[in-house]
Amino acid sequence: MSDGFQIKYFHSLQVVVSSSNEESSSLVIGCLLPLTDAEQQLSEIKETCYEGKSKKIQLSWTPQVRASCDQTVFSIYKGVRTFDLCQKHRLLITGGMDKLIRLWNPHYSGKPTGILKGHSAPIISIRISSEDNQIFSVSTDCTVKY
Repeated sequence: MSDGFQIKYFHSLQVVVSSSNEESSSLVIGCLLPLTDAEQQLSEIKETCYEGKSKKIQLSWTPQVRASCDQTVFSIYKGVRTFDLCQKHRLLITGGMDKLIRLWNPHYSGKPTGILKGHSAPIISIRISSEDNQIFSVSTDCTVKY
């Protein structure tokens, strides 16, 4: 895990979630975009490889900005260093430099549904155990809480 940045793909929800130290975009949940241009390019690359040609392939695909309706942006004090998402419980949890664990409805970025206190150092890892209905967190001082 790098300093203050994490990214995960949740296949069951077809979303990509990323975090940052930026307060205005601390966590972003984004829908996957159609891959029509990328699929076409992959097809062209496969054709070139199978034909044994050594020509250079000009990639024309450019990243697209996701529409605001296709993403949920969370603004969180001091940003988010770690997060987890549980589809079973419809729960998003975040942790970071402010030593707080925030519980969220993943579809609403307004305010957290709950805040857990107890760490005395920044939180660096957090996980939801949907089988046990528990949250596990680790802080920089090696304290584990659940």
